[in-house]
Amino acid sequence: IACKTLQQWDGRYQLDSRGAHLMREFLLRFRSSGEKNMRAEFYANPFNPEHPATTPNGLAVAPTQIPEQDPILSALADAVLTLQQHGIALNASLAEIQFVQKNEQHKISMAGGYSFEGALNMSERLLPSRSTADLANVVTGTAVANSLLSEVQTPSGKALGYRINYGSNFVMALQFNATGPVAEILHATGQSHDPASAHFIDATQLFSQQKWQPMLFQRRDIEAAALKTIILDSSVVP
Repeated sequence: IACKTLQQWDGRYQLDSRGAHLMREFLLRFRSSGEKNMRAEFYANPFNPEHPATTPNGLAVAPTQIPEQDPILSALADAVLTLQQHGIALNASLAEIQFVQKNEQHKISMAGGYSFEGALNMSERLLPSRSTADLANVVTGTAVANSLLSEVQTPSGKALGYRINYGSNFVMALQFNATGPVAEILHATGQSHDPASAHFIDATQLFSQQKWQPMLFQRRDIEAAALKTIILDSSVVP
């Protein structure tokens, strides 16, 4: 079942990708501790400075004909066991199990992967959080041993998943034409840390849907979209 799941995986970390988490847990068994790369024994061919873009590569060959002594198969079996023990289907979609939980009311599915997985769109859990603002900290839960899953105790029991609090944040695609800069943005964390604000989750939801927002440069566009204008006058003393 595990091999079939990986065979049918689309090789991406999109919300509709199925089996991505199985690859994640498998690769985790070969991740260099505290680093963003894989250990040398994972590969059949080591890094070659003369071919830096294409090495290391290939899966390490089994040392014997006995499957139980193959580190690759053992790691895959361990990954499967971890997911099954926590009730997560091997072919679950990423949307079902990976999300940012900004508070108890707002759980938003997120695409992306860890840097050791080779993902450009990074979606990771970082413990402890680097943020010093309580309202900026999303729900991360308690780390699950030998996994990147985390769990949170809820009234209905333990809830498990990949809870994201680190990774891609502000992304901009920019070009210059005859009238000046033209750009669109993605903003994963949103603009406001205030749960009561209308802008607490709106940008995060757009990021989840992979919908770009326009970046405004022209005065007329900025004025048309303005919600409030604050004038700072140093000559006015309270």
